[in-house]
Amino acid sequence: MRWHVYVPFRQLNHKLPEILKEGFSPEFYLDAFQLQDISSWNIARDILKGYDVKPSLHVTLVDLNPGSPDPEISAVTKKRFKQNFEFAHFIGIKDLVIHTAFDPFRYHFFMKEFKESTLSFWKDLEKDINDFNIALENVFDRESLFLKDLIETLNVEIKGCNFGWCFDIGHANLFNKITHEEWIESLAKYLMEIHIHDNKGEYDDHLSLGEGNIAYYKIISLLREKIINDDIILNFELEKTEWAIDSRRKIKEYINE
Repeated sequence: MRWHVYVPFRQLNHKLPEILKEGFSPEFYLDAFQLQDISSWNIARDILKGYDVKPSLHVTLVDLNPGSPDPEISAVTKKRFKQNFEFAHFIGIKDLVIHTAFDPFRYHFFMKEFKESTLSFWKDLEKDINDFNIALENVFDRESLFLKDLIETLNVEIKGCNFGWCFDIGHANLFNKITHEEWIESLAKYLMEIHIHDNKGEYDDHLSLGEGNIAYYKIISLLREKIINDDIILNFELEKTEWAIDSRRKIKEYINE
């Protein structure tokens, strides 16, 4: 397994050195302003020198929608995504996490159109995503069917890139109509990354493992039994590095590592 910690660029100067010293790789996140601040890109690359790590990237998400049928929203989303891809190439990142922006509460009545818009969006970016591994994250999804269908369609239609699944156990705890186990059964073969954080089933709190009501030990045991291998990224989306250290320790206890 690859142990990663979420590093927003606003915390770059203190959090990146901190997590590297603890043996984690970063999963970077840049907002719209940081995508245009090339000097901060250089800082990140300089800090990474001397560390044998494979960073990942959580692509910018706020106000963006790759499935929007509105051409202007789609154009802004493409612009921001391309800037993320440029950053990934600059750092040498191959593994990306992306939100589909699909919300069944809003898009239930035009799921087909949303999927078609998403496919068209990625076709326009096909030349920009060669050799990337792109994990699509469950966010508001209440079940796995739409995400599974989208991943399978993109892998057929888009060449040169590998699409898979990022399993966010916190989001699944909030929005599920199905169990964590059913998510895993449905999408196990597409799993690229797991987002680790806890909540109490009401808000997306991003708590340390054990501070909410997620039975994380059952999830980790099942994942270990079925699919976890050296290529899977376990990314701790937690505010404090000590929370990531403690959560990693708890996971290792359950997988006997």
